[in-house]
Amino acid sequence: MSESEPTKDGEEIKRKLDAFIQGGKLQDIFKDQERLAIVKLQRYGNSLVLPYEDAVKFIQTLHKAQEIEVDYNDKISFPEKTELLDVGFKVIDAVKFNRAKVANFLKIDGNALETYLNNSEELPF
Repeated sequence: MSESEPTKDGEEIKRKLDAFIQGGKLQDIFKDQERLAIVKLQRYGNSLVLPYEDAVKFIQTLHKAQEIEVDYNDKISFPEKTELLDVGFKVIDAVKFNRAKVANFLKIDGNALETYLNNSEELPF
């Protein structure tokens, strides 16, 4: 396994999680237990995660916007098809999001972490 590949080994996941929890880092990730929402942007796979209320305000603000194109000479034109304002919105499970943050921080495969946590007798989170 290369250094950049996330680990899938159960013993390595346990070792990393134990060190992470004992180091007090878990509290940092879980300090903001709030409703979260995903704002999906025009490009496939790109999204923003915001607190739910801020995501609602963001979408409301976008509804007031008008999309323009500005070229290198500062000439303004109006595109026939608007794409920047084509966004989606959905609520995300905070636990799922925080587990993904832990997996990313510890360089653990997200699916392997879920499997480990689902098979663990004591769920740390």
